[in-house]
Amino acid sequence: MDTRLVKVKGISTEDERRWRELASGALEPNPFFEPDFILLSARHFEGYANTTLVVAQEGDAFASVLPIVRFDRPRIPPRPVATVVGTPTAVRALGTPLIDATRPDAAMLGLLGRVACRGDGV
Repeated sequence: MDTRLVKVKGISTEDERRWRELASGALEPNPFFEPDFILLSARHFEGYANTTLVVAQEGDAFASVLPIVRFDRPRIPPRPVATVVGTPTAVRALGTPLIDATRPDAAMLGLLGRVACRGDGV
């Protein structure tokens, strides 16, 4: 499974289509991580403008998607921490990633492998 980063502001129509297909067949639906919500938030809220999708895919199909909205720099631990929360915070109520229902284990491992191994801001 390949994992890559996709900037929401420059997303291609093909990647948007793949994202929509994943959202329609996700193991656990999350309307806050679907294209209509994230694209609208990135367009209209400064706090979501730099959202990046962490995408695990197999072939042409998206297996999992986790939007990273920003990086906080807390004192403890003294390193960047990725968050799915933007401002205004009222526009996000659920942090469940979109995971393909037909291969949840592989999709989640692909997603977490990318997030856990990077120390340079995903």
